[in-house]
Amino acid sequence: MNKKILIIEDQINIRKTLAKKLKSLNYKVLTTSNGREALKIINFFIPDLILLDIMLPGVNGYKVCKEIRKNFSIPIIFLSALSSVGDQIKGFNFGANDYIIKPFSLKEIERRIEILLEKKNDKKKEKKKIINDLLINFEKKVILKNKSIYMLNEIEIQILKLLLSKKNKIFSRKEILNFLTNSNSASHFDYRIIDFYISKLRYKIEDEPKTPIYIQTIRGLGYRFYTPKFFNKN
Repeated sequence: MNKKILIIEDQINIRKTLAKKLKSLNYKVLTTSNGREALKIINFFIPDLILLDIMLPGVNGYKVCKEIRKNFSIPIIFLSALSSVGDQIKGFNFGANDYIIKPFSLKEIERRIEILLEKKNDKKKEKKKIINDLLINFEKKVILKNKSIYMLNEIEIQILKLLLSKKNKIFSRKEILNFLTNSNSASHFDYRIIDFYISKLRYKIEDEPKTPIYIQTIRGLGYRFYTPKFFNKN
């Protein structure tokens, strides 16, 4: 069955160009220029992925994303001319899985969609990991620590997955950013986004966030998740 994509974009030329391209790739596509209409469409169309503009008339993309996240875990890619680090962080905080800055290439859109759909369909995802006094549940997006529960957003989950994917490996900020954006050239993103989310993770994972044990900064190189052998349980 063809994957379904909903395009929510008020610029008619972008909307038509994206729809034409995605249909040529055998996706089933619906489009709308209105946030409120999009929220109604989702309930019967139930797309596999959503391309969402931020600067929509009436209800903006941030609010649309927030409403979608109340009921659905559908992958969402923000499309926006807003390019500051603050705008990108705001987009991820509202629940986006990816953020593409306008103008963009159709090839970039195509590849970002492919990777997100591959992640969605991956049935071999690690569902949870226990490290010392931490239980990280990737499926439910929570950390259980000392009987306290901390919610994680999609970006925090993805950073943790990467840091834990290779034991004690140091990942540069560029590597982390490329992983998050599904790209080998994320030059339009600001590396401070990584520092921001690392800081948020430390406050959920570490007993003393300012002197972390697990998520360590390796000066001049990047970050690693330190997991002593005798602490780690699978």
